[in-house]
Amino acid sequence: MDDVHAVDGPLCWKVHPLRQEKVGRSLSLIVIVGTVSWSAAFSFGHVGYGLLSLCVLVLSLAHYFFPSHYRLDENGISRDHLGRKSQRAWTDFRRVDARSNGLFLSPFAQPSRLDSFRGLFLPFHGKGDQVVYYVQRYVNLRAD
Repeated sequence: MDDVHAVDGPLCWKVHPLRQEKVGRSLSLIVIVGTVSWSAAFSFGHVGYGLLSLCVLVLSLAHYFFPSHYRLDENGISRDHLGRKSQRAWTDFRRVDARSNGLFLSPFAQPSRLDSFRGLFLPFHGKGDQVVYYVQRYVNLRAD
């Protein structure tokens, strides 16, 4: 898209870090998860512990291993990850922090310890200009 301000309608994109990150980083993570799982099975003497370890590690790293689908429209932000859909209205956010790989949107006007639990990170993955434009267009940053 030549002009990011020409974004009309919803903006949709998919983020899949396992495929989009450098091959070495993804391969290293897979090797580490496999090694830890194998070590658990070997040290406890039962393959079940290795499988349990593998499941726990893969689920805890699910945002890296499995794709997430994002959609921005006039109503807010939708995210679909492993069949779990979540939606947040633009009015929920009071602060935007720019990061090198995305935007962090928080419901708190000032940084809070609860940011990581209540906020939302929007990764760019090739859509940086459009994501910034959408957020600037819809998030009303009001001062208290």
